[in-house]
Amino acid sequence: MSFFTRLFGGGGSSAPPPPPPVQPAQNRGPASRPEETINNLKKQIDTFSKKIAFLEKEVGKQVEVARACTVKKDKRGALMALKRKKQYEAQIETCNGARMNLDTQLSMIENAEQNRDTLRLMEQSAATLREIHGTMNEEHVDDVRENIEEQMAVATQISDTLCRPFAGTSMDDDELNAEMELLEQEMMDQQMLQAPSVPAVPVVPVAQPEHPGPVAQPAAPPPAPAKRREADQLAQLSAMMS
Repeated sequence: MSFFTRLFGGGGSSAPPPPPPVQPAQNRGPASRPEETINNLKKQIDTFSKKIAFLEKEVGKQVEVARACTVKKDKRGALMALKRKKQYEAQIETCNGARMNLDTQLSMIENAEQNRDTLRLMEQSAATLREIHGTMNEEHVDDVRENIEEQMAVATQISDTLCRPFAGTSMDDDELNAEMELLEQEMMDQQMLQAPSVPAVPVVPVAQPEHPGPVAQPAAPPPAPAKRREADQLAQLSAMMS
């Protein structure tokens, strides 16, 4: 087939060449890690935010231009400024929609990654619990408790033995109480001996008058001499000692 025939399609129809085989998805390269995807999404969202901020400034500028042209009676210039303002606003709306979609995807990926990390931790916790419980069972726990209770009983016995007094050093409480009573009685006797004696005053009978009237009080006896007082005290002491 000549060059012109191939160029203008002459010489009969020929089947178009088959399309190149599509590369399988698993052979297109490793999937990006979640961290990389999250970073790329954040960068793109930041780019959209900056672009929206720039477009909003441009919208404000076109509004000022339209006002200035209106003051100058430049209707054409005002219409052009309003037209550019509408274009900027349409771009802002598009960017806001795209940024919202990226925000949604970012939130979903972050939640999925958090769920994945939580699941991994739960699996690790389950494995750790299995490893810990592998060395324990109910019988083993009961044996440990019995051993602890036995050792506590032994410790109590040892403490009681150490606190018990030695043979021959214990004292009878009854004997101590009897000795205490004797000591108190001796102290009372000493106090009575040391106390000064008071001589007895003889009672003189008084004749009652026929007509009752105010009873006259007896006169106080005269003070006894010193020698008589000492004799009375000695007699009282002798009587108490006997």
